[in-house]
Amino acid sequence: MAIFSLLVNYDAIPNGSVLRVLPIILFLLVGFRDVVKWDSRMFKPIILPLMLAFLVSFGILTSGWEKSTELYKVFKVLTFLSFIFAFTIQIYRNINKGALYAFVNTVYKPIILFIVLNIVMYLIGFKGPYDEESIGKTLMLSYFGISVDRVRFPLVAGINAYGSLIGILLVISFVGWGIIKIYKKTFLYGIIACIFTLLLTDSRGPIFYALIIFCLIKFFYAKSKSPRFLWIIPLLGFIGPFIVIWVLNFLATTSYGASVSRSSEDLLTGNGRLLIWLPAVSEFLTFKSQHIFGYGEYGHYVSGRSLEWEYIFGSKENSQYVHPHNTILSLTYDNGYVGVVLFTIIQYYIIRIIKKIWNSSRNMAYIFLSNILFFNLVGITETMFGFYYQNVIYLFFAVNIFAFIIGYYTKKIEREEVALTN
Repeated sequence: MAIFSLLVNYDAIPNGSVLRVLPIILFLLVGFRDVVKWDSRMFKPIILPLMLAFLVSFGILTSGWEKSTELYKVFKVLTFLSFIFAFTIQIYRNINKGALYAFVNTVYKPIILFIVLNIVMYLIGFKGPYDEESIGKTLMLSYFGISVDRVRFPLVAGINAYGSLIGILLVISFVGWGIIKIYKKTFLYGIIACIFTLLLTDSRGPIFYALIIFCLIKFFYAKSKSPRFLWIIPLLGFIGPFIVIWVLNFLATTSYGASVSRSSEDLLTGNGRLLIWLPAVSEFLTFKSQHIFGYGEYGHYVSGRSLEWEYIFGSKENSQYVHPHNTILSLTYDNGYVGVVLFTIIQYYIIRIIKKIWNSSRNMAYIFLSNILFFNLVGITETMFGFYYQNVIYLFFAVNIFAFIIGYYTKKIEREEVALTN
């Protein structure tokens, strides 16, 4: 229930609403439920994620974004940190029942329930607070002769944001159903719910990436005794934009390109991404002291740079706040070079964990691998960190904290085995 409540976007909830306090209360109740059974040492394995979490919290509290009131900042930080506290405790409570069991019940199911609720509310005609004018027809469904507008689900803040969140669940569902083959029914229901949602939102990227990652793991990594080339993954956020622009410009010269784009300009500019990335990068060509720890949340706006790409979005409301559509760029604006370094170190630590558990806990290695691949691939053209995209930051920390604790247990077992042999 607590994780579920986080996925409803914050901006539409008044500061005085009980909905702001509810997640904090629920998380504290979860965390302190068995107070005698935990101590501060439980947080030692997740020092790196905690450092990044505190930096994110610092960025929220120091943000110069005019819409962010002091009360709003406090609620946001307390919710975020209480989530990390309760989620970590909950993992320790469930890990003895099996890592996959703990993951499915603490991470996967709450978000799938959120997706299903959105579908049900849409089907019965419920209108959410984020409804707006028509935002175009669904391209994918038009191939099947179905002409409908793209759907903004009732509890969703943005179509692209929701599509990116759903994509993570879709790739995990594919891997769970087609490779791990445990909890097959649960993962199958997840696939159905995710694909139904992505077709109606016309989110082509998440479906494409999910299929690519599934095939990569199924036909390459699953057959490997040791995973290779993983070191490339964290670099995708840095070099990916150059690759994307090159590929899209090539596709623009082909007949296939016209069939997968909504307009003729989409491919030439990466759906406007190039027009955003150029001024976004120019901010960092001259060093400023703010670049060390960032400008805080909405740093791209606080710095004044987002005003340079505001025109791309025409009459869209609040277009001046639109993020740079790249995880590394957004992270640099909000949390500075320190944030980027911490983020990258965490990514490489996850890769190290994947390699370490590859033979002892292959199922969890598949999940962590699919997650880090998706975050980095989609993060090339979207902001897969922070609170901009349907609070996707919670899923980022949930999966990575889970991985760090699994890595800790693996080390602990190895130390015990060494002690027994000596």
